[in-house]
Amino acid sequence: MASMSELVAAVEAMRVGGTKSQPHRHQAIALLWAIGRARSGLGRLVRWSEARTELAAGLEALGRPGSRPSAEYPFIALRNSGLWELIVESDESVVAAHGSATRSWLDRVNPEGGLRPDVWMLVRSDESAAQAVVDALATRFFEESDRATLYEFARTDLPSGPIEPSSRSAINDWWAGDPSERFWMEITDRQDGLGDDLNAPTLNGARKPEWGYSLVTETRPGDIVLHWHRDFTGRPAIVGWSEITGPLSVENGYTWQAHGTRGRARGTATVGQGWRMPCGGLNRLSQPLSHERLAELEPVLRQVHRDLRRTVRGALYFPFTLYRSRPPRAAQSYLTKFPVALLQAVPELAALVDRGDGAGSAAAGGASIRRAVGSGYLRDSKLKDAIEKYAVEKARKYYLDHGAAEVVELGKPYDLQVKGLGPERHVEVKGSSGPAAAVELTVGEVRHAHNHEPTDLVVVDEIDYHLNGSDYELSGGNLRIWTDWRPMERSLAPTRFRYDLTDLNDGAGIPPWSRGNHTSSTTV
Repeated sequence: MASMSELVAAVEAMRVGGTKSQPHRHQAIALLWAIGRARSGLGRLVRWSEARTELAAGLEALGRPGSRPSAEYPFIALRNSGLWELIVESDESVVAAHGSATRSWLDRVNPEGGLRPDVWMLVRSDESAAQAVVDALATRFFEESDRATLYEFARTDLPSGPIEPSSRSAINDWWAGDPSERFWMEITDRQDGLGDDLNAPTLNGARKPEWGYSLVTETRPGDIVLHWHRDFTGRPAIVGWSEITGPLSVENGYTWQAHGTRGRARGTATVGQGWRMPCGGLNRLSQPLSHERLAELEPVLRQVHRDLRRTVRGALYFPFTLYRSRPPRAAQSYLTKFPVALLQAVPELAALVDRGDGAGSAAAGGASIRRAVGSGYLRDSKLKDAIEKYAVEKARKYYLDHGAAEVVELGKPYDLQVKGLGPERHVEVKGSSGPAAAVELTVGEVRHAHNHEPTDLVVVDEIDYHLNGSDYELSGGNLRIWTDWRPMERSLAPTRFRYDLTDLNDGAGIPPWSRGNHTSSTTV
């Protein structure tokens, strides 16, 4: 089994062309692409006929200026790195990774290539190992300014100093706290309902979180969504906008079919859970922004991107992909972040900057969210804190009402310490304004639940809220409790844990210390 240090050593020892100060990046980019597949839960091996388009796009985006995006060379050359495997289903000898014969041999033989099994397993299951390999590739082959882009390309969280990987959010919400950053762009070919809602699966086809879907949960009532679709002539373009009304809901039996290269390769539709965030309907632009217009605006796009890169560490979720020798294109994702600086710089969109000031929009539960005059749009960090405190207080009251002698609020590594109901009971509390089909757990929370018995999981979801002046007022909520809880491995997803509550529907019984005829799923 490969170790992290062995992977880093292999990267440092890779034989590549170019010079010591400017080594060729082709093999490095192919490794980043393969790590991205592993981190997304996709198959280890992939046919050349399927890999070449994605590899060429990566080489085009990340290669050195003037270099050819020749995917055939790294696909073969990496087999000498100790990290890569090439499977040939014939007696033909593998050709050298140079010259004109390489491409014709690959097209004829169509071998499978990918990371070695032990390498693939390590970077797939251990984020710190994936980070170490990406960091080694970045140090040897790329500029420091490219580092965040490389981590995004490899579907790996960017390390942030001494912070434990488990404590980092899966979404790099660089816009949090800035009231002007409330714009998004949906990229879709949906046949109907454009502007009626945002909707996406909670997990991708590999049953893993994907930022283009998870961003739906970052939107809030009053935010503005631009819609990349097709204009009346059938050309891809930003055709209009809508305003989010909310509330966010989780939908069971959600069916979807991804349309990218990987999605088409799977062939069949996926059924699972999906997020749905209602919007107020499509407002069409009098002049859609087409690819041709984006090409004219390319200097502006690049300047905004450079400015953000100077101040933001981590993924930007930028709405457009910027190439070295091709015009900009809409990003290959579902939902992206549209920076307000970009909106201000595009004449056709600048008027949207002032949308949403003044009167409020429809919010969750039909309540009205009123914005304080002059304060702009209140971001969600304050609401998240309010929901967390509300849920903890509901849980504390629940235990006291059921006979606890003392309930102490701690916060970390668990929320509540309960005494007087038998052995000392530790409680993890999660709160949500929508229906909670899953909750997010840190590694520390999971570890503590496994190491201390008894531990309970309390979830308070469907909490109603409205904004009164500058403060949120919360009410209602559905409290559910799972006693003697131990997180099940099959319900945990790597990088940031999600615990599937639906697996426990039959396990939320009456606590043995409960007084009276109370059930452990209680509306409060």
